[in-house]
Amino acid sequence: MARPHKADKLLCNDLLFIAEYLGPSERNATEAYQRVHPKSSRRSARSRAAVVLNKPTVQAEIQRRLNVIAHHATGYTRDLIEKDLLWCRETLLREGNAIGLAQVSMDAAKLGGFLVEKREQVNIDAHKGLMRASILELMQTQNEQPVPSPSPAPQPVVSEAGTEQPGTAN
Repeated sequence: MARPHKADKLLCNDLLFIAEYLGPSERNATEAYQRVHPKSSRRSARSRAAVVLNKPTVQAEIQRRLNVIAHHATGYTRDLIEKDLLWCRETLLREGNAIGLAQVSMDAAKLGGFLVEKREQVNIDAHKGLMRASILELMQTQNEQPVPSPSPAPQPVVSEAGTEQPGTAN
């Protein structure tokens, strides 16, 4: 009987790495490796972490733990969502609801990885520079134009009898 290869089973260090990777290291493989092996250099940790992450058993265990986390957090698993989407699809097909069917089909395509939501990435520094330039330009144009001075408040007119009457002086 052939002995299982080292790559076919999880080692203690693999389990420690996975715990660190999914825990305090927040999915930073290099940091997770260095936490498990504190004497390793940053360069060594980066290359060794890649080796550990590429092991099929480590990938499977990470995926299993992520599924457990997702299930406990939301009560949903990928399988449950797929079953729900298929049930909705069948129901909408029977009802002839084309709009609902299109929405379910899009959700299924996203779940299957066929569609990816595009999100615009904005460079904040570039926006700050544009805003700064716009503000400076606006300030320069305002400095070139004379700023209207506020009109004086109307002064009461004093009659010969010594009483004040509203209005402006001549």
